[in-house]
Amino acid sequence: MHRFIKKIIFVISVFLSSTFAIFLLIAIAPGNPYENWPEEMLATFGTDLSLWEQYGRWLLGLLTLDLGQSLVYQGEEVLPLVFSWFSLTMLIVVGALLASLAVSIPLSYGSVFYPHSRFLRLLVKLVETLSSIPIFILGFLAVVFMHNQLATNAILRDAYSWTETILFYLMIFLITGIGNGTAIEFIKHLQNEFRRIKGQVHMTAVVARAGYYRKHLVRNAAIPLFTIIANRFIYLISGAVIIEYLFRIPGIGVPGIRAAIYQDYPLLLGIAAFTILTVLLLKVIFESLSERLDPHIREV
Repeated sequence: MHRFIKKIIFVISVFLSSTFAIFLLIAIAPGNPYENWPEEMLATFGTDLSLWEQYGRWLLGLLTLDLGQSLVYQGEEVLPLVFSWFSLTMLIVVGALLASLAVSIPLSYGSVFYPHSRFLRLLVKLVETLSSIPIFILGFLAVVFMHNQLATNAILRDAYSWTETILFYLMIFLITGIGNGTAIEFIKHLQNEFRRIKGQVHMTAVVARAGYYRKHLVRNAAIPLFTIIANRFIYLISGAVIIEYLFRIPGIGVPGIRAAIYQDYPLLLGIAAFTILTVLLLKVIFESLSERLDPHIREV
């Protein structure tokens, strides 16, 4: 219970400091940060109040699920807008994560336990090469080789089959996972972990007892993997935003950029709050899973 309370305090403190930093950046920005706002939005946001009062009003609205209205999207409520966009972004992030794991786990295992396989070494080098290409270049190359209309219609599902839609999203997942460097990071860490576990005495004893060698191997390798996922999640979201912009996918990418350009601060704060809270909660979840697998981590 004590550790659970500490985790909750950690999430709240980081969330408050992060969101307040955004308010502070808006306040110290040169010029009038509310130049294009109509009078009714100025009154609603409380621009005549102090910074602390504005932030307190926004937090109260967050607790009551009222994040205000969007300037860019003509007065629509921010919360339903962000929720609909963010759900698609999380679909891309989770899909990219699963695609990275599907690529990295077999390649890591094969390269350690079958070190003389040239085919496996070639595949690892290919993933490493693709990971070295910036994601916006990799995504742009994918756009060049695939007609833009496919991206739009695959999402709307009005002109392409389910097979083409699935292939489209699989490509998006692979570009986000591999182009973001996540897959090669998984491979490097898993290779080191598999080599370490392979040479341990207790794993040799497991084999001698005809035990479940692979079960123990996966259990021990999962601990650093959870840590990498927790730390890598924000980069996956950043990569998903770029891919959404390139392929015109209606996630938080394009609305977030528009909110920043047109000074739509309620929408920008709503997107930031969803992103920060999601990353923090997932970090706590993955850390808890690591502690459950290895209780010694709690001491650290």
